[in-house]
Amino acid sequence: MSRFDFSKYCNDKLFATFPKLFKDDRYKKIIHETLGDPELTAHTIYEDVFFDYVFSLISEDSLKNKAEIKKAFELIEELANHEDIETRCVVDVSFIEPLLAKLKPTRDIEKYLGSKSLEMAREIGASMFGFNPITWEKEED
Repeated sequence: MSRFDFSKYCNDKLFATFPKLFKDDRYKKIIHETLGDPELTAHTIYEDVFFDYVFSLISEDSLKNKAEIKKAFELIEELANHEDIETRCVVDVSFIEPLLAKLKPTRDIEKYLGSKSLEMAREIGASMFGFNPITWEKEED
């Protein structure tokens, strides 16, 4: 029985959903280097390419970006619900952690996340950043 290749699966899902990332000058080099090196995995692509792309869409806060942001978080939710733990780990470590680190989380973040990815974000927010998982306020010691 062959082992499930979570990295290939995650990358295939990403590039099927967002083929334009291959053509984006900001990401071509990272994608080329990462896909050519088996030591670099979906973690690199999701954090250095996909997260950066989604964060730029959120930062622009343009109406034209809403559909693209929705599509991105639908992919994240799909991967967050995958049966493979390594696939879920890509979402956890390489997308949600950077999202919480870079955005000042508020309840607004919840509008982007599905139920499983929101659950992950709340756990990460509480354990890594000391956020109250309901209010997103920093817990006082």
